[in-house]
Amino acid sequence: MFECVGDGQYADVARPLGCDIIEDSRSIAIADLDGDGRQDMVIANNADPPIFLFNRLRSVGNWLRIDVVGSDTANRDAIGTRVRVAIDDAGKERKLTRWVEAGLGFCTQSDLRLHFGVGQIDTIQSIEVKWPDGKTEVFSGDDVKQVINSSIRIKHGAGKIIRIPVDPKHEVAANISR
Repeated sequence: MFECVGDGQYADVARPLGCDIIEDSRSIAIADLDGDGRQDMVIANNADPPIFLFNRLRSVGNWLRIDVVGSDTANRDAIGTRVRVAIDDAGKERKLTRWVEAGLGFCTQSDLRLHFGVGQIDTIQSIEVKWPDGKTEVFSGDDVKQVINSSIRIKHGAGKIIRIPVDPKHEVAANISR
């Protein structure tokens, strides 16, 4: 496990955090299991139960989680969808890009919801969704106001953003039963 210490440098923090795992592990899945905006991990082991590693590091910034949902008749999980979030970072526009991907490791699947860490940014300029069928939807202005530190859902062709209440007590179950 590594922690970004700035300027593109990382420090190995596995041992100090107590997560230098010695089991015969096979895969890892990443998701915000407890709804606190920090990515957690589940490690699948060969002959042992899975290990849940909850991220308890101090909060280092703001975040946005986007659940993109395909059409009711095809690609419900929106695999292959590209989402770009535009932010204003000290007067310079930056675009953060994530893809909805299936099978992100050996016999594992991370959360299909897309997590964007945006640091100290408190306003999103726009969200662009390019669906696998080639259609593109762009949300800006009032549509994206106050989406920082929250979960939202965008459904193919709906033309709107739906804010999803985050209830940490139900997050693990929601991730497992999507």
